[in-house]
Amino acid sequence: MLQFPPVLTAVTLACTVVFTRAQQQSSPVDYGVDV
Repeated sequence: MLQFPPVLTAVTLACTVVFTRAQQQSSPVDYGVDV
């Protein structure tokens, strides 16, 4: 259960990168992020 498929790991990493870049944008509203 603790071993994730490589595909899931890649998708999770990609989502993390996208979310991080969204946080760095000047207008987070475009991403629907309410901080």
